[in-house]
Amino acid sequence: ACRAQHLERWLHPRDAFPKNREGYFQWRTEAKKAHTARAAQILRDAGLADLTERVAYIMMKKGLGEDADSQAMEDAACLVFLEDHAQRFVSSYEGGLEKLVGIFKKTWVKMSEEGRRLALTLDLAPDVAAVVADALRNA
Repeated sequence: ACRAQHLERWLHPRDAFPKNREGYFQWRTEAKKAHTARAAQILRDAGLADLTERVAYIMMKKGLGEDADSQAMEDAACLVFLEDHAQRFVSSYEGGLEKLVGIFKKTWVKMSEEGRRLALTLDLAPDVAAVVADALRNA
């Protein structure tokens, strides 16, 4: 499920959707469905059809906070974002600091306690660390 989370993502570019909140959610939903369908096809082709429902459940992020596998994937996605993508996101975000801090608050809420503990150990770029600190201070 983790490896397939962004499977063939280039087939579903973000810029094909409106550059607003509604467009973002539409893109995210469509991409999730496409990634899940493609993963299911790969599993069936490999003779692992019995795993398709479980993998789809995890990839659709069902059971967050209740299902250990779904939560582990969400934690991993949040940690990868913070460590590898947040600096570019922060430097290019045009929605204002308040909205940016809100996005990081939502990221934090999606993580488990263990995910949050690990996030606090990351060596974040100073601008990202400042936004995270602001998000946590105002949480």
